[in-house]
Amino acid sequence: MDYPLSMQVQTQSHCNGRCTICPYQDVRNQHVQGTMTSDLHCKIIDEVGTAQFLKQVIYELQNEPLLDKRIFDWVKHFKFENPCKETVIVTNGELLNQFNSEEIIMSKLDYLIISLNANSKEMFSKINCNLDYAKIVRNIKTLLANDVLKQKIILSFVIIGQNEREVYHAVQYWHRMGINTRVMELTNRAGTLTNYEILRSKHHTYQQDYFSKIRQYLMSPIQLRVGCSLPFYQINVLFNEFRMQPVLKLIGISKCGKNVE
Repeated sequence: MDYPLSMQVQTQSHCNGRCTICPYQDVRNQHVQGTMTSDLHCKIIDEVGTAQFLKQVIYELQNEPLLDKRIFDWVKHFKFENPCKETVIVTNGELLNQFNSEEIIMSKLDYLIISLNANSKEMFSKINCNLDYAKIVRNIKTLLANDVLKQKIILSFVIIGQNEREVYHAVQYWHRMGINTRVMELTNRAGTLTNYEILRSKHHTYQQDYFSKIRQYLMSPIQLRVGCSLPFYQINVLFNEFRMQPVLKLIGISKCGKNVE
């Protein structure tokens, strides 16, 4: 495979949240911060068009995508040039009220994933710090009033020790409203999440759906053999650099299976 299946794009590097499950608050001062130029985004669009196996572009990378006022215009541009490739935005949802429903629909965005992580204001405040739970729920319900957007929305929950009981009730609540959800385990973000061991769930009480169990079963042998499997199918693009190389070269493995310098 010369190109990855999925790409994450960071159009700007800032976030309005200080969530305990994200290393942003610890690493933001260690890296250069800024905003992607339109020329760079156009270059991504052009080169992705030649990537046969790349199916999905996700506008997210340790940031809040909606802080970029251009985001839905850029999605629209991307979809115009690459209509067969899937586009996704992952957001904390607090700034959704700054964009109208028609703007989101006209961008032809495929999925809008909103990270909720709780079923109450109290739990939300412990996890998604610096964000307004009531406002986010209002924003979600406003979008749900539109039948087209309702089909695009996915609510996301990361399980930690504190919220594992709430997640079950949250999923049931939103399912009754006809909303899709996803549930994920906490990851240590390649070791950058310093409080990972304190936060992570020790019990695995949440029951995965059938397809998640199948995926976990299929991925387990790969993870045991190579460790993290992400480099084999995903590439991340920061706001300030872009170089699309064959993914096998990126991870230091030649096509004949030997290590390369």
